Amino acid sequence: MRMSRSVNVARLLALALLCAAAACTPPQPAVTSAPDALPADAPPGLVYAAQHCASCHAIRGDQLRSPHPGATPFRTIANTSGMTGYALTAWMRTSHPTMPNVVVESDRIEEVWDYMVTLKE
Repeated sequence: MRMSRSVNVARLLALALLCAAAACTPPQPAVTSAPDALPADAPPGLVYAAQHCASCHAIRGDQLRSPHPGATPFRTIANTSGMTGYALTAWMRTSHPTMPNVVVESDRIEEVWDYMVTLKE
């Protein structure tokens, strides 16, 4: 009986994760987030974010809302009390039910953080 219950819990968890991942696939991002709309001298973190994060997150400081309603804008993340490059790395390395499992190399997280620092108020 106990094994059946844990199998059902595992199935429900897997279904929830799949639904969360599917929910984070909105229509194409706004043109302002497209990599080709970036200036030639755009920082690497912004370029990476435009390519990999902008379909769900508002990545620019002037964007008030993310394309996906459940995705926190980068500006909000950057201005979260206690948010550091280390904290962002730890957060990105932890599985989240509302975000697809994304594997981001450490140097890319560092580049994204270097960009996010520019969004601090």
